[in-house]
Amino acid sequence: MVKGNILQCKNCGQDIYFDDEVLSQSGKKIPLDFDENNPNPYPEYHDCPNNPYKKGDRGFSKSKVAVPNVNVSGLETKVLELSDRVRQLESGLKGLGEAVGKLSFKSGDKL
Repeated sequence: MVKGNILQCKNCGQDIYFDDEVLSQSGKKIPLDFDENNPNPYPEYHDCPNNPYKKGDRGFSKSKVAVPNVNVSGLETKVLELSDRVRQLESGLKGLGEAVGKLSFKSGDKL
């Protein structure tokens, strides 16, 4: 979904737009390709072939899609907490497996 005005690239004339949520690491808006025939929630970066400042590969290509910046503060802590919890569960299951392995069953016993 396009959030903003559709503009034309001053170097190649292709339709582009800017989204307030798609920013470079320095906080600048990144131009995005506009294609009315293919609306995409994650549009492609506009990698202008006529960009006078382009010096080789700028680190992204047409295959890389633009994903809005996401606030990830606290996610690392949650991942570590979940990782610890998984280790605890695995340890508990291992102990349970060992306990079950020590049980002896006779033919005809029901589980």
